[in-house]
Amino acid sequence: MMTVPGKNANPVSQQGSKDIKIMTRMRVAALVSGGKDSIFSILESISQNHEVVALVNMQPPCVRYLAEAMNIPLYQSRIMHAATCHSLTYDVPPRDEVEDLFDLLSLVHRNHDDIKGLVSGAILSNYQRERVESICERLSWVSLAYLWRRDQKELLLDMVGAGVMAKIVKIASFGLDVERDLGCWIADFVPRAFCLADDSNCALNPCGEGGEFETFTFDCPLFTKRIVPLEEPRVVIHSSDPFATVAYLRYTGFRLESKDRTNISFSREALLKIAKDITVGGDVIHRRPFVSTEDRLTDLSTAVPLEISRDIPNTERRDCLFGDQPLLTPVDSRLGILNMPGGLLSTATCIGVDCSTVETELHLRLKNATQNAFSKLELLLSKLNIYTFHHLLWLGRFGLNFDNVIHCHLTTSAEISDSSVLGSIDNSFKQIFDSPSARRRRVGNAPPSLVCLSSPWPLEVLNRFTIVGVGKDEIVVMAISSIVVAVEVGHTADVEAMRVRSLSYWAPAVTASYSQAIRFASECFYSGQIGLVPETLELPLPSTSTVLQSESLQSHIEQQCWLALRHTHRVMKVMEPGGWRSLFYSVVYATSLSVLQSVRNKFHATVCATVTAADGRAWCACDALVAWAVVSALPKGAVVQWQFATSRRPLHLRVMVSAVAADEIPPPAHPGCCRFVLFKCGAVVPPHLGLPIVPVVRFLEESVN
Repeated sequence: MMTVPGKNANPVSQQGSKDIKIMTRMRVAALVSGGKDSIFSILESISQNHEVVALVNMQPPCVRYLAEAMNIPLYQSRIMHAATCHSLTYDVPPRDEVEDLFDLLSLVHRNHDDIKGLVSGAILSNYQRERVESICERLSWVSLAYLWRRDQKELLLDMVGAGVMAKIVKIASFGLDVERDLGCWIADFVPRAFCLADDSNCALNPCGEGGEFETFTFDCPLFTKRIVPLEEPRVVIHSSDPFATVAYLRYTGFRLESKDRTNISFSREALLKIAKDITVGGDVIHRRPFVSTEDRLTDLSTAVPLEISRDIPNTERRDCLFGDQPLLTPVDSRLGILNMPGGLLSTATCIGVDCSTVETELHLRLKNATQNAFSKLELLLSKLNIYTFHHLLWLGRFGLNFDNVIHCHLTTSAEISDSSVLGSIDNSFKQIFDSPSARRRRVGNAPPSLVCLSSPWPLEVLNRFTIVGVGKDEIVVMAISSIVVAVEVGHTADVEAMRVRSLSYWAPAVTASYSQAIRFASECFYSGQIGLVPETLELPLPSTSTVLQSESLQSHIEQQCWLALRHTHRVMKVMEPGGWRSLFYSVVYATSLSVLQSVRNKFHATVCATVTAADGRAWCACDALVAWAVVSALPKGAVVQWQFATSRRPLHLRVMVSAVAADEIPPPAHPGCCRFVLFKCGAVVPPHLGLPIVPVVRFLEESVN
């Protein structure tokens, strides 16, 4: 055990971070408080095949017994400063309590240079998670938060099922009683926790995530010895408020007691075998607290529809104003997405190209094309006067800039499934949107959300950039359009960002320079969701180099489809109270027609059927709000990606599939008007490119191909 008093030298630069790599097995440090959450998060990390080699704590003295019980080195220090940064986004102030933790973790980093991650027990606190992620970014570590957004009833059952022997040592909530609850084992508290959670007058968080109660862990499968109090604790009443008494237990000391080795589970294999029946209110609930990634994937076809059908009835309903008829006369091969509400603008697609010789490395050519496209976008923004609420306004002399961008759509001719292509795009994004200085200036203090894909560009576009001696197939194209907020920089009260950078079971973490979602006022724009396994950030593909049999391949494609739908649902659920009922528009991209049809069938049976039954709709979102298109490639080699946005306003927009000549597509009424156009490559490109445009290989509807 190692106790580190006070402040320590900082061996790690505070300016940015290196590329963070996710590995299937990592040596990690763990933040511990002594409570059930931090201990269970350590068990979860071991079940994911990671090795905990250091415990870190800001000095409750009793934590040293946990370190001795687990035989893991403990690093401790005192909190020397108060919290000075109170915003959700942590901006690294010089004197903040988080910097005390950073100094301590820097020492851990210096003493264990093979540590690659940090485990924490965050469940719902964005404030806590953001600060842990900020530290991890500066140390080039991965944040592991396996409890993040877990259902708290199920999580509490899993803790009990795993053998976490924790007692309630503090209460601070209406509904909790000194005599009944203080000093209660969590296994005995489960029925009461569930009852209070369902009580509208109390609404207790079953895991105490709202600060309702705190726990201390006396034993768990990882402990080689159990912790035993030297004598019975004394009850201390801190506040005798009759509605919410604050009280805690004061222990005089502890000792360690040997335990039967059959109750010790060090390994991943041993944890995965744990199973227990728990009785709650007369019902016997069977729990397997630790489940392998492989087993989680086998249940998706049942678990995802069940989760979505359970959640949708609890979301807010929204009015629909377009009725059963489309807003425009339907025609055939082009898809338009109509105007967004005021306060938001959509830029035209800015096309950058690189015509270097094919001998030039692809990432350099892509960098040139991306910089060229962003330069054009910057020029467009600087000249853009603001169209909001049907009035023309000017934001100063220089118009808008990158700080106003909340969403980007990138389409490239390069193979975006190639990691070097994604890396090149991210480098450009980081420089423009995600440096510390850029985040401070930006609306929402976070980088934009992002959708990116590969698709062939038609000759009509490439002809505009043809260089003598360079074939069209040698041109690298990067096309960028954006959604921008029409407010002065600094007026960010209505902008909310979500950027979860921790690995969890919830949804894929963001490990690059974009956000999962950005909301301005009533509208929210999300990053594309693909079927990654969230705890590994890998696609559910077999780890074999042999040729896959068709049946095996199909099962993993199905898993990608279900995962992408579940991620879309979960991210949307956090940002939008209406969930799927508030869908503004969506485009589903797939790399084959069969996958596209499969995703549509899943969406229709799972989402549309539930919403239609709940709201009595006479129309289907599959046709009214979602476009279905095949493209060349998607990030990481995924087979499907969801692009989507939500709105809290009454629904006016309708997705249209239309077959019109190029000269029949009207130009936008204003440079900032939104008309998002997907067109089949090979069709004639609109003569005016003052629109956000995306070429696709084909549409799902056979009649328009």
